[in-house]
Amino acid sequence: MMRLLAADNKYPECLFLELEIIPNAEKYDLYLQIKFDSAWESLGEGRVKFALKRGQLKLTWQDLEVPLIARNFGKNLEIAALGSGQTQTWIFTPPRGENFLKTTVDRVFLASFTVAGERPKIDAIFSVRPAHIALIETENLWRHDINPNKYTVLERKLVYLLQENKIKNYLSRLQLGAEATAFESNDSDRKNAENNLTSATIKNLIDRVYSVATTDFLELAAIVELDPIADFAGGNFLANNLNNIQLSGANLYRTNFRGADLTDADLSEANLSYSKLSGADLSGAYLENANLSHTNLRSASLAVANLIGADLSYANLTDVNLTKANLTEAKVDRAIFSNNEGLSEKMKANLIARGAIFDDA
Repeated sequence: MMRLLAADNKYPECLFLELEIIPNAEKYDLYLQIKFDSAWESLGEGRVKFALKRGQLKLTWQDLEVPLIARNFGKNLEIAALGSGQTQTWIFTPPRGENFLKTTVDRVFLASFTVAGERPKIDAIFSVRPAHIALIETENLWRHDINPNKYTVLERKLVYLLQENKIKNYLSRLQLGAEATAFESNDSDRKNAENNLTSATIKNLIDRVYSVATTDFLELAAIVELDPIADFAGGNFLANNLNNIQLSGANLYRTNFRGADLTDADLSEANLSYSKLSGADLSGAYLENANLSHTNLRSASLAVANLIGADLSYANLTDVNLTKANLTEAKVDRAIFSNNEGLSEKMKANLIARGAIFDDA
């Protein structure tokens, strides 16, 4: 008899996952309930509230035949489904315009299956990476006047500590089957987590960043031992001073650069897809072959920026200053333009021919 054997929702306020098995003649129907919100976690002498920008639910089974699987479901979500062999994966992201996953999927049909062996089992794991986690509020960790660059590196470092020591391999995990199998546990991992997240450890980290004289982003990243090219996807660069910075090839997916100073920055080949760049100053920025698809660039400046070969598909360029911007071979399919300073009628016609949309046309 198939039944729920074990469940571990580490942060049920942030993610609550539930699976229900209903016998149906000679087969079983599997139903899902999932709720996304935010959760608090104590860190050092303070605490942080975090939410998810993305997440992955993976279903793995053995000794079962699964002819029918839901490929998409729910509302207020964007879901991509991938499956092969004895696995099925759903990737959850918030709908366009929303920053975080915050919705409930009430008891939807997930799959239908029959038992085909002696040890039937389903393992359901919801996992996230640091790039999928955002701190949306902090208490008693630092002063409110913290320099934006220092905040950015501390925010990402705390996210990595949270991932590595608390969330680890999954945020939620459920196991269903005919015979119980305990989840793996490792006492040494628990002790390491306790050592890495003590009040003294967190305080020393914050004091080290606070006390240093520099506000240079690259120097601060080195102090907290984060790679600026690989470790800041999903980060918060709100109003940061990053002028003339070298971040060529960086992974900055779903990152917040609202109001940041990125003048003359080298972001060539960088992944900035789904990021917020509204109000950012990218004057003179080098963005050749950068991925800016689905980005929000409203009211930003791209004056004199090099966008040769950049991917701007589905981006919002409303009220963007495009004076002397180089858009040669840039992909602009379904990109939205409107009220763009410095854009000639000839270039406007060219962009429309390449798939751009002009709201003021």
